[in-house]
Amino acid sequence: MPARCLRWGLLGLLAVLGLLLVAAQRRAPAPPPALRAFQALGPSSGWVLLGARFYLTTDAGAHWADRTPPAVPGALVAGWFLDMDQGWLVSLAGAPAADPAYTLLHTTDGGRAWQSMPLALFAPGDTAALAGAVALRFTDAQTGTLIVQRATGSAFDLRAAFTTTDGGQTWARLPDADAQALSLSPAGPAAGWAPTYGWARTAAGDCTAAGCTLTVRLQQTTDGGQTWRPLPLPGGQAALMSAPGPAPAANPVAAAASLNGYAFAFNGHAFDGCYVDAGPTPWANMQAWWDHSPYRARNLYLGGAGIAPCTPLTKAYVQVLAQQGWAFVPTWVGPQAPCFVGSKRKMSADSALAYQQGRIEAYLALGRAHVLGLTGAGGAGTVLYYDIESYTLSPTYGDACQAAVEAFVSGWTQVVRAADSLAGVYGSPYSSNIPQLAGIAHVPDAVWLAYWTYGGYDASASVFGVSYISDTLWNQHQRLRQYAGSHTIDYGGVTLNIDSNVLDGPAATVPGDCRPGSQQIALFVYPNYGGQCLVRGLGTYNVENLGLPNDAISSVQVGPGTQVRLCEHTGLIGACSDLALNAADLSAHAVGDNRVSSYLVATTTITQTNQLYFPVINRQAGVISLLPNGGFESGPVVWSLSSTHGRSLIVTQQALTATGHTTHGGGWALWLGGVVSETAALAQTVTVPAGGAHLAYWQWIDSDEAGCYYDVLSVWVNDTVVDAYGVCAALETNSWTHRVVDLSAYAGQTVGLRLQFTTDTSDQSSLYLDDLAFESGP
Repeated sequence: MPARCLRWGLLGLLAVLGLLLVAAQRRAPAPPPALRAFQALGPSSGWVLLGARFYLTTDAGAHWADRTPPAVPGALVAGWFLDMDQGWLVSLAGAPAADPAYTLLHTTDGGRAWQSMPLALFAPGDTAALAGAVALRFTDAQTGTLIVQRATGSAFDLRAAFTTTDGGQTWARLPDADAQALSLSPAGPAAGWAPTYGWARTAAGDCTAAGCTLTVRLQQTTDGGQTWRPLPLPGGQAALMSAPGPAPAANPVAAAASLNGYAFAFNGHAFDGCYVDAGPTPWANMQAWWDHSPYRARNLYLGGAGIAPCTPLTKAYVQVLAQQGWAFVPTWVGPQAPCFVGSKRKMSADSALAYQQGRIEAYLALGRAHVLGLTGAGGAGTVLYYDIESYTLSPTYGDACQAAVEAFVSGWTQVVRAADSLAGVYGSPYSSNIPQLAGIAHVPDAVWLAYWTYGGYDASASVFGVSYISDTLWNQHQRLRQYAGSHTIDYGGVTLNIDSNVLDGPAATVPGDCRPGSQQIALFVYPNYGGQCLVRGLGTYNVENLGLPNDAISSVQVGPGTQVRLCEHTGLIGACSDLALNAADLSAHAVGDNRVSSYLVATTTITQTNQLYFPVINRQAGVISLLPNGGFESGPVVWSLSSTHGRSLIVTQQALTATGHTTHGGGWALWLGGVVSETAALAQTVTVPAGGAHLAYWQWIDSDEAGCYYDVLSVWVNDTVVDAYGVCAALETNSWTHRVVDLSAYAGQTVGLRLQFTTDTSDQSSLYLDDLAFESGP
């Protein structure tokens, strides 16, 4: 997902320090103390960090000795012991106005006495210090490694690593590439395991009508993992068990239901994760979580050049998720800030160029969302969140880095909103400078705030009361909050690693896969015919018996020769609405949105003008005029051409034949790409006809690129991006296809027109263009 962290970083730090909301503000009992870290040192010995305390056992948990260091500066977050006497702990502390502070604590007598030393690991302001997880290992009394994994979105995996050769007195930072190769999850004998014994943490939750519970256990094996048994925890308890919290709402659509198209205001809990769709039956996994978890929405990683190799999504799979009931938080992970610390692709430090890059990313994200069924025509009707990870305003860039991010987000927002969708941004209120976006030219419609103060699901989490951002900003059903970072949990027998979120803002769905026939109706859980749905014929029904949530119908489609009476109570009583036509949002009708409990389907003689279906006829608009040398038949003239590799862009039929292609017409065509790390462009000054303001051209895509966001064609008018799309293997055309760009905003004007194709450092793509013209319509 997305810089998603507190200034002082560590997951659950405030919970450990007791700085969470007071009990009167909570809607559920306080969760049990977090099992933060542990290590088996022998078949019956080891240690745990439970809540804010450190404990040792020598008899498999029958007894625990509290050896917590006195006056710990912050929260204990990691540890490592060579034996029952010699070991080290790491604490992490911070405050809203300070950088994270790391401290190493050392004992040689099993924790009876401790030595404490501050660790100067990071320079002031270094976002790498913002920890989502910390790991410590020692191979002997002098040699150790400390790993700090940055608190980031699920699509990122960034870490810093340090080594010591003097028992922790001094530490040297490893190169980032070496740090990335280190594992945060030790395994094998060198990590405290022997061939026969070891400990593991399990967490399982369940939701019923009575509420949601969570059970955390420390498990022990003495036969190499063939069998496991619970290890008693300090205090003699077999497990950490939460009291039942509220069950998830049947239909968590906020009062401001339909915002736009398939986007609506969602009020409830969601999870996000990069690899949650892996495995042979991901749809079954999601059904188990729908049945047993407190979550009713989840993010979808659509793509982007900055994304990790998250599990690819398909339109069919997203449709299955929607039918199960899931709402979505579509997420795009493109270029990061110019001063982002990491190897991901970065946006330009030039604000003017960053603005255009933001527009390009918006076109790419809208295109991908449309492929997955999340939008209507032209990209309308969804919400898209852009992931802005933490960045450091370093002296190298000065104010340019912040200005570039603001310009980029402004461009992103402008294009998404112009497509009649909603634009959101994900990031940390502090280290992604989210409040600054309230003052840009095109302010995002919603924000997804990364602010971690919990260790996992918590019913009391709120989108408000977040540090570094005023509650007066984005407060009209415009907020999401990621309140817990990476944690592993089991619901319904399916274990996933996720982040937890609470939503009071825009989420999305796809049109429900239900179409009523003659004398039938289709009921949909979300407005605009989205999400879960079912088709029913003539008869009388109570919603509670049909498999949809009770009081959760938001829109209805009525088939030919049919009418329906919808009522708010079972048995067709209470407020009712009689419909003979489709209703995209029931809030405008007497029965109201999310109140339908029963309905009657009957025949009618009313002509259903809204249910006529015609075959789709594709007609190419008339060509008004060919651009000067738009068919390239005059060779490399008229157009201004450029290529970073010095390639000849306008080529003959013979050159194309050698690559297995032909021209669309005549003896010449344009060949863009064909090599990696290329930027190629053609440009000329043209007058856009008043009666034919649609730029049209023929294209042939040939690509080895897996992701549809690395190699990009962009169309520019007067140095403004007006269209962009990715070129990839999934979009190969195998022949010439027609594409049209609407330039009606420039009708009658003389403008600078430029088509630009950029390729990244791997996997070649070629884009062939021919016969550029102005047409009368799409």
